[in-house]
Amino acid sequence: MIYVNWFSVQLPSSLVELSAASFPSSQERKDFIELNTGLHKRTYRCISADAAQLLVVLSGPCPTGPNWVPRAFSLNEHPHLFSRVVENAFAETLASMGADIERSRWEILATRGVNARVPHGLVLSTGIAAKGFYVESHAQLGLTLAWKVLAAFARTLDDPTMKAIALGRPAVKRTPSTLPGVPQRGFLGTVAGFTGDGRVQIRGRDRHMAEHAVTDVTLEATAETLRAYEAESRSGADVRWAWRRIQELSFGLNPNGRRNNGVLRDRMRAVRDFVFGENDTLPLKLPSAFNGSALVSSRPFEAPLQKAQI
Repeated sequence: MIYVNWFSVQLPSSLVELSAASFPSSQERKDFIELNTGLHKRTYRCISADAAQLLVVLSGPCPTGPNWVPRAFSLNEHPHLFSRVVENAFAETLASMGADIERSRWEILATRGVNARVPHGLVLSTGIAAKGFYVESHAQLGLTLAWKVLAAFARTLDDPTMKAIALGRPAVKRTPSTLPGVPQRGFLGTVAGFTGDGRVQIRGRDRHMAEHAVTDVTLEATAETLRAYEAESRSGADVRWAWRRIQELSFGLNPNGRRNNGVLRDRMRAVRDFVFGENDTLPLKLPSAFNGSALVSSRPFEAPLQKAQI
């Protein structure tokens, strides 16, 4: 047997009744969501059996406007809806445990800052990336949990070292938050040059040029940029092992700087320690319509080994 980084979720019920509204087109549904601030965070979009564009309220009151009617949703027919509910509950639970949460279209990032042995000029954090996943063959919902190490530069482009390596490198917007996951979502483009009045010229994805104050922009902490930063920096020896420190935190290297042959085992252990601690399960508080809490098992999925057919 081998262990897979998928953790099963026990639901109080595989059938739930939720309020849903039908829209003539996906564009009208999108326009309605945009008119109601925050609605996208607590609703789910899908297509009904009769090809209607549905908007389903997962939690909270129904907004005024369309005709909301109760509809039944089952796990086997709408696994993505149940996955969305579990992902939201999982994020709220980890936030209550002190984790910093970032969401994207593809996954939820839950991280905590690293305080020990952090290279000068960097912000590091470790945690997990979570995604709901339905195993049809087992009729079972679960969460894939992967170990993550995130890095961000603490300095902006007014810093001489950052400015010296900036040309041609990806730039991100500086935000008040120190979370590594935040600036990456504010991708601006590629640094094309600097002006004489303290601004940076950035070429966006659409190839158009834009100018920003250097204090509002930093570089994306890619592997190539981190190596250039190490080579250029004169702030001390600790900067020059930034990439090694990241590899240690991701368990690619052991503390002696050697290749870690147990990298998958150590990442799995780190995931379980981050999410479950010493507990066997993690309870998730679901919206009231689901009539109870979900339980995430700390035991990863076991997959049988099979011989390859030659």
